[in-house]
Amino acid sequence: MNRRERKGGGGHGSERIGQLVDGRYRLCRLIGKGGMSSVYEATTEGDDRRVAIKLLHPTLASDSDAVARLHREATILSAIKHPNICRIFGVGNTDQGSPYIVMERLCGETLARRIANDGPFEFSDLATSLKQVLGALEAAHVKGVMHRDLKPENIFLVETRPGTKTLAKLLDFGISSYLDGGPKDCRLTRSGMVMGTPYYMAPEQARGDSSLDQRADLWALGVVMYEALTGQRPFVANNYNTLLIEILRARPKPLADFIPFVPEPLAALFNRALAKDSKERFQSARAFATAVEQVEKLWGEQGITPPMWSSDAQRRASFDRGPLSEDTEVMVSRFREDGTEVMDDSRRGQLGTDLSETRDEE
Repeated sequence: MNRRERKGGGGHGSERIGQLVDGRYRLCRLIGKGGMSSVYEATTEGDDRRVAIKLLHPTLASDSDAVARLHREATILSAIKHPNICRIFGVGNTDQGSPYIVMERLCGETLARRIANDGPFEFSDLATSLKQVLGALEAAHVKGVMHRDLKPENIFLVETRPGTKTLAKLLDFGISSYLDGGPKDCRLTRSGMVMGTPYYMAPEQARGDSSLDQRADLWALGVVMYEALTGQRPFVANNYNTLLIEILRARPKPLADFIPFVPEPLAALFNRALAKDSKERFQSARAFATAVEQVEKLWGEQGITPPMWSSDAQRRASFDRGPLSEDTEVMVSRFREDGTEVMDDSRRGQLGTDLSETRDEE
């Protein structure tokens, strides 16, 4: 059991283990816990099939926005149906009235944990997972859905048989939104709210723009790609507001500052993925995936066969990310008309902790 699983053992967590949900699902183990819900491994009564159950915390069962978000996530997952998105089997309510989602139980680890355990990736090892996630994003965007919280913790690398390709799954559409605004009852964010995990926010997301589109997701994947290849996030700061300024104004360090061998096509891919102006970025997941494929192709055609790192020892020696925030909560902030941030004391403390901690796996 990893730290994230153990960490959820407080309220709304381990006390539910052993309970029978809706007369059908026996909760076996706490997998993860967030601000609004917990995820359990469960077995179905009668055939012992293993599934994952995402349960809204009981204290939020009467919160109409929280309930609507969980139901919307279930609706979105049911509509997209892509091999690289976690499958949903059903929805329901506990006897206490808390809604839940039944999903496939995945075996493996998150990209965040893989980076923490093994250090930076070689591009050739990362490319397959990138293209799979981009395929999942394309399917979501075609359905008019933006993920809004793409990060290493929400990309799951499924265990596969030796000799087979890695299977990446995109997780957690809990704060996703409709690209066209969607029906009124699905507009669960108000103007001026910033939603997402701060390190992966696109500039327009950090500004609190109301007209976000798929390019914010593609920026976030660019940040994930940078982090997977270097072991560092491109934008860091000691507090929330400074981080937003970094995202809006600063340029990330070139890959060559971390990696001994960076082919020009790969550097160019990053420059486009992390362009501040969304018009200069990849305009679609398909275009991003095509660029990844072109870098792979050039890699072979131009005889670029050496790895980016001269040795595995060098790769791991360069890896000093600090603690990885796998348990970072989704941050939500509101802004007054004068631009100052509105935040209650408890959330202010949470943000200060999340952004000042060093970034290694806890």
